[in-house]
Amino acid sequence: MTDYLEIEKKALVAILKFLAHADGKLTENEIVQFQNLAEKKGFKDFRKIFKKVDSEIKTLNDFSSYVNSIFDKEKRLDILQQAIEMAGVDYITSEEKDIIRYLSRVWEIPVEKLNP
Repeated sequence: MTDYLEIEKKALVAILKFLAHADGKLTENEIVQFQNLAEKKGFKDFRKIFKKVDSEIKTLNDFSSYVNSIFDKEKRLDILQQAIEMAGVDYITSEEKDIIRYLSRVWEIPVEKLNP
């Protein structure tokens, strides 16, 4: 897979942050999932990206604009897979399912095509 552009990194982090906070709390397992992601993807600027997302995304419209900024189909698929993994770290809430469905619909990726 090619390297992620900054906007793609920010979209990935934003989506995972929304998922992690969907149940109202950030668990230790979710923190570990973020650390594993940064390591697995080789995001040396992960902390910087994480802070940018905090300052740039304040509303659902901001979130939506990040989601709509991803055009690379391979990145969309990878981000959606990462989102499903984040949601599966703990009990999957209806809010997390809604976010996954939203991404699947907007990016036209049937969830059934993803790895379990």
